[in-house]
Amino acid sequence: MKKALCTLLLSATLFNLAWAKPLTPYNQGYDQGRRAGQREGKERGADLGRLDGEQDGYNAGFAQAQADFLTVARAEAHQQGELEGRRQGALDGSRDGEKTGVEEGRRAGEAGGRQSADKTAYREVFSQAQAAGLARARKADPEADGLREGKADGLKRAREVARKKDFAQGRADYFQERTSQPAQAVLQQRQSQLSLNLKSLLSLDVKSNAVFGRHTRPPCDFRYCQFPSDNEEFQKGFRKGYQSGYETGFDQKYDWYYRIEFQRAARWGANQAVQPDLSADREEAYQSAYRQAYQTAYQESLAQTREVAYSKAFELSFAEAYAQNYPQFRKSHYKEVENQAFESLYRERYLKVFEPTSEKTYLETLPGEKKRQYLEGVRAEKADFENRPVRLLDAWMTPTDVGNLSLLSVRLRNYSEEPIPGYRVHLFLGEETSRLYHSIPARSEVVVTGVFKFTERKPPNSELSATFRRDEQDLPIGKLPIQP
Repeated sequence: MKKALCTLLLSATLFNLAWAKPLTPYNQGYDQGRRAGQREGKERGADLGRLDGEQDGYNAGFAQAQADFLTVARAEAHQQGELEGRRQGALDGSRDGEKTGVEEGRRAGEAGGRQSADKTAYREVFSQAQAAGLARARKADPEADGLREGKADGLKRAREVARKKDFAQGRADYFQERTSQPAQAVLQQRQSQLSLNLKSLLSLDVKSNAVFGRHTRPPCDFRYCQFPSDNEEFQKGFRKGYQSGYETGFDQKYDWYYRIEFQRAARWGANQAVQPDLSADREEAYQSAYRQAYQTAYQESLAQTREVAYSKAFELSFAEAYAQNYPQFRKSHYKEVENQAFESLYRERYLKVFEPTSEKTYLETLPGEKKRQYLEGVRAEKADFENRPVRLLDAWMTPTDVGNLSLLSVRLRNYSEEPIPGYRVHLFLGEETSRLYHSIPARSEVVVTGVFKFTERKPPNSELSATFRRDEQDLPIGKLPIQP
């Protein structure tokens, strides 16, 4: 037995020697350095693991407790908002459903009642009204009516045609006569500056966020680096093994103690947390749940209440509308059917006299009406020149070399025999307004030039208009586009 045991041990020893690394100076240094590095790594890993685990655990526990406070507060506010939203939504939906149902039912009932009364009244009066219309047509004199009304219609058409063409021609001819007369004098005047306003600007807001993370492994300081040999290969292997052993030992102890201290400190941090002011978060959760629950309950209650209210209001309004409208529909349909029956016998005989009489009267009276309307047009245009003696003739913008300034020139003419004070003439360009400083002499033309200040890089397209003040009224005297 002992012999067999000794044989087994000898075989195992020979097997290990066969597979073991050769005992070179580098390998010997590596093994000793690895053990020394593990010593430093375990010491420092345990210390830093405790420190980092305690700090991170406390912060994580504190933050989780704060988050739990927020979660609970939002859940409670959400529940309260949902309950209140359902209650208020049902009340408001019932109220609005009642109101909407009554309004829609009343409108639909009134329309239905009117339509039913209309159809019933027409059906009931048709035969009686038709007989009455035919009887009236047999007693009438369509020839005499056609002669009388044909003359009136022909005269009316002649006046309308002359008014449309010859009246306008009379005004145009008088206008051409007045404006073609040369001005007695052409003057140059200066005017003050115009300006525009600037626009406001907008601003932006910026937000930032923060994150947490695990500490990195610090480098080893080789505190246990003692070389028992001066061999260069041994020292090289020792340093390499020291570094490897340090990392293994550090990570092993660091992770172990980090987890232990993290869990303990997390409970400590959670106990130290104080509930902050969560009124804003509560209000946000409350309002969000309130709005959603309110809309759901509101729509359900609205639909149910509206349907009942609509039915009741429709029936009542239908009956009221039928009773109110039936008499007037009966009367109007009687008149309509009676007139149609009357025209069926009367119209043909009436038109045989009306149409030729109207055309004859039109041709006979048209020349005289044309002359009369032409003279009326001349008198109207003459009165307009007396009422508005000043007219805007032209306007233009001239750029300058000075920044954003341009020269605005306006040409006006006074057609009257009296000078026109400048304060009675107003100029409008965009949002700016100005009046003349100098009077316009009688039968004269003036060119008013003023400085125009604009805010853009080039003058804007706009429209210039002018008015003349008479008897507390501003009468328009011209409007022209202004291009830069």
